[in-house]
Amino acid sequence: MYRPGGTGDCFLLQFKKGNQVSFNLMIDCGCITGGKQNFEPILDDLTAKTKGKIDLLVLTHEHADHINGFTSVAEKFVNLTIAKVWFAWTENKDDPEANNYREYHTEQKMALAQATAKLNKLERDHYFHKLLELENQGAELADGIHHFIESLNGLNGLNEATMAANGTTPETMEDILRRLKIIDNNTVVEYRYPGQTLEDVLGAEGIRFFILGPPKSLDLLSKEEGKNEGYEKRENKSTTNLAFIEALSVSEDNAQDQIPFESDFFFAATPTEAFVEFKEKYHAEEQAWRKIDHDWLFGGAELALRLEQSINNTSLVMAIQFKDSEKILLFPGDAEYGNWLSWHDPQLNWSFVKNNVLQTVKVDYIFKNTVLYKVGHHLSQNGTGKEIGLEQIKHPELAAMVTLDFKKILPGWLNTMPNDFIGAELINKTKGKLFFSGAYEPILKNIQTPRVSINANHLKETVKNNKKFVGKIAVEYSVKG
Repeated sequence: MYRPGGTGDCFLLQFKKGNQVSFNLMIDCGCITGGKQNFEPILDDLTAKTKGKIDLLVLTHEHADHINGFTSVAEKFVNLTIAKVWFAWTENKDDPEANNYREYHTEQKMALAQATAKLNKLERDHYFHKLLELENQGAELADGIHHFIESLNGLNGLNEATMAANGTTPETMEDILRRLKIIDNNTVVEYRYPGQTLEDVLGAEGIRFFILGPPKSLDLLSKEEGKNEGYEKRENKSTTNLAFIEALSVSEDNAQDQIPFESDFFFAATPTEAFVEFKEKYHAEEQAWRKIDHDWLFGGAELALRLEQSINNTSLVMAIQFKDSEKILLFPGDAEYGNWLSWHDPQLNWSFVKNNVLQTVKVDYIFKNTVLYKVGHHLSQNGTGKEIGLEQIKHPELAAMVTLDFKKILPGWLNTMPNDFIGAELINKTKGKLFFSGAYEPILKNIQTPRVSINANHLKETVKNNKKFVGKIAVEYSVKG
């Protein structure tokens, strides 16, 4: 697990025959707001370790924190030969369902980009500060709006990696890799569908791949949560985060009636001559573009969150198995509830031949044999299934890796990452074999809340295991297959 100096995924899995590496698998390459300084050392190290050959590259989904490394240091990939690349079926231009889904996402991305641009224009014009400067606690409200816009910018930024140069039609991930000459006509491109079982890929003898997701159901792709499945957030939203709602309703009449929250969040407006003058300037007909409808802005936030979660659910999910021992490495990308739920579809199973007998297995077999779990969505409350996931993963050799780093993280994620319940359960289940891509101290501090119970010895072991990699470019862990 590489450590790019920010929250994001970049993995190199090397499978060996004896002491010799026989198969190089790369999964994603991204980091929140990452640039050359984040990825150049990683690509240099990866190129040296692989001797310039990637047998299989897997891109789980299109968010920037998983793929912006390719755009940041495209020139470094000239030193790498990529034999094969896998994408989820949602990237397949020959699949009508995939095309319809991408078109739907395109409309959402464009709406979000336009809304964000308009908000940033108003922010640069100091619109909100001027609007609220005469109000009680107006500075706090304006600050709340500022933080809201920052969060919206962050969510919008997740999509920027796939936005074309003209800012209109988004590119597929294959389009990006071809444009950057990271892959060429010699690279085999394949799209993966749930239920597929693949063996001995490109000479990886003894290795089996189960493809779990993303689901083919568009309803499941947009499903964010389910009954008894949500891990409670570590913190509640603050009043500051909600302040923008109040600000949008400030007016000379019936402002409070429009507020969808308790009166505690509302500070009454007192119209003055200066305020009237301000309204005449900014709310005149020729200034109509400056207006922001309260419901529209709140809808912009909801759109951003739903778009993020929906794209997370398009994550290509793999369970990588050693045939002899049946041990499994589970890599779910940023899959959320709908993706996790789909693995339990009664019609979904995986087949393979063992001892000349056809075996058909369900997801419980995969969970039972999981010895390494790449923790979903940076240890957020909605990136790991509960009853349909973590509670079924109980292997005594379990280890887990978390791609979370407070050095670079979206502001809106600080309330949800790390989730203390999931973090505590993983510390206990792994007996301390829980590894973080970022500095472990602040992450563990946020996991150790009064509402969780952590075995003291397991916590010490977690600290000990993470200390080994302080200052290192990557966290290394070996699984005996």
